[in-house]
Amino acid sequence: MILWLYHDHPKEAPVLARAIAHLYGIEVEDRGRLSMPAGAQQNAAFLLRHLERRSGAHPTLWLVDRSLFFPRTGELFGCAAGRLALLSGADLDLDTLVKEALHEVGHILGLDHCKGPCLMSLSRSHEEARAKPPVLCPDCSAQLERLLSP
Repeated sequence: MILWLYHDHPKEAPVLARAIAHLYGIEVEDRGRLSMPAGAQQNAAFLLRHLERRSGAHPTLWLVDRSLFFPRTGELFGCAAGRLALLSGADLDLDTLVKEALHEVGHILGLDHCKGPCLMSLSRSHEEARAKPPVLCPDCSAQLERLLSP
């Protein structure tokens, strides 16, 4: 599998690509900047539709330079729908950004949120995002292995 990475962060993109390749064993293709559609603001649902038009069903992560919100949910660090994911690079230090990117790629690969101490645990605050471990728990690791096996 090859994951496409679009971004507005040329310095952070190679760090994210290496972390994704290391944890998940997948190749990451840096696709560079993806233009923000007019009127997109911070609406994650609108941005996911734009990303889908651009990449189709190809596994894709888009790191944007603004905060995101999802209608009726509120502000969030990232979100995924099927094989597509968005991640906000606003207000996150590099270590936390890497963890949240790995979390969103986990969703692209088929993992759900985890209730234990795990990379796939839901982060509702900067403190929770910083505190979660940078690795999958044994249950999520086993689930990922099942998802990725032929």
